Parts: sequence; C-alpha cells; structure tokens
Amino acid sequence: PKNGHKSPTTGKWIEGRNDIERDQKKNEAYRNEARKHVAEILGIIEDNVTGEDILKYRLWYKEQGKDCFYCGSPITTEQFKEPNATQIDHIIPYSRSWDDSFMNKI
Repeated sequence: PKNGHKSPTTGKWIEGRNDIERDQKKNEAYRNEARKHVAEILGIIEDNVTGEDILKYRLWYKEQGKDCFYCGSPITTEQFKEPNATQIDHIIPYSRSWDDSFMNKI
C-alpha cells in the first residue's frame, strides 16, 4: 500500500492528487512562457495569443526543432508568423481516428 492518507471525500490517495496539481502548475508555467514567446515572435500582446498559436509554437519550436515534418526544410520565424504558410496536421486523419490529441498532430 501507498504511504500517506486517503482523501475523506474521494477515497483517493492525496499524494496522487498532489502529483496531478504539480504537473498542472508545471504545464501552466510552460504555457505562460510559450505565450510570452509567441507574442514576441508575432509582435502582438500576450492577451491576443490563442491556444492554437501556442500549439503551433509547441509543434514548430519544441517538437520538430523548427523543421518541416514533411520535407525537413527549416521553417523560419517569418514563415511561422504567416497565418497560411504553416498549418497543424493530423498524423492519422481525424476523420478516421477521431483523435484530436497533441500526440496525433504535426
């Protein structure tokens, strides 16, 4: 058995909940940092950065190392700024998988 206490209301281990809260705070800090960087790249205020902008940044900058997944060519900051120059795509088509998760996007 786990060391620690169970929540009296849910019966779940409090340590597990603490892990979830820690991960949520870490993700929030990452999103705030990404929002600042995206706003700087796009030349807009942070309040105007969308969730899709952050997702596109994460795929472009963090996951694919600023390279096109299909051809391997570098995607420049200028191309990233252009709304129609790059787009998010599903690895397995959404119409077949119904999977819109981050892990199914490039």
